[in-house]
Order: sequence, then structure tokens, then C-alpha cells
Amino acid sequence: MTVAGELVNVLAGKYRQSPAVAVEQAAALLSFQSVGLDMQTVSEAMGLVAAGTLRIWDAIIFRQAKCAGCRTLLSEDWTSGFEVDGVVVRNPFERPAPEK
Repeated sequence: MTVAGELVNVLAGKYRQSPAVAVEQAAALLSFQSVGLDMQTVSEAMGLVAAGTLRIWDAIIFRQAKCAGCRTLLSEDWTSGFEVDGVVVRNPFERPAPEK
């Protein structure tokens, strides 16, 4: 549910939606299967932070995705192709490069 919380943050902050609207939109994520946040996941995420790879909340999201068996993480925060521990980012808003 880390992602639902992050979505509320982004919608209310970056996109300046009211908190009520942001929560309502993020609530749609609650129907998806969730991976719990345990000490092992946090410990592994802290290792990514210590290595200088990611900030803590981003590291937690990558570790939770890995624990859930995800190979692709949809995000506009990173460039498509960015990879952490076998989880590859795809930016759903990125336009493909024009063919030459």
C-alpha cells in the first residue's frame, strides 16, 4: 500500500488536487493484491539507500515489487529501462523515439 500513499502525495502535491479527491482516486489501488511491508523488505531497501541507488520510499517500492514477483514497475519518476534488482521501470507516459 506504499504506492497508494505515494499516489495521494503526488496527486495532492504535484497535481494540486484536494486531499479528498486524491484519496478517492488512490482508493482504486486498494482492490489490487498487496505485498506486506516487513523488516526484511525495509532492511533490503536500506541497503539500496546505503549504496546510493535510491531514496528510502523508492527503494521500498522496488523491494516490494521484487517480492511480489514483478519484473516491470510503471512509473513516471524514472527513465524507462532503469533497473533495480531485476525490476525494470517503464514510463507509461513516455513517447517512443521517432524512427529514423
